[in-house]
Amino acid sequence: MKRPFTFSQIGYVYVPTTNIEASISWYTENLSFKLMNKFEDRGSYLAVLHHPHQHSIALFAH
Repeated sequence: MKRPFTFSQIGYVYVPTTNIEASISWYTENLSFKLMNKFEDRGSYLAVLHHPHQHSIALFAH
């Protein structure tokens, strides 16, 4: 019998957004994430946020 697939760990979660600044504010003010890095690449913006419980997300705005 084949074992069911299970996650042992999730790396980054990419969250699309239309307003990167508002999204950064929301995640930092409401969910205690800390902004680790924010940069622009070829017209798109990416912000990496980290939570104290070892979870990270990446916000992506194009």
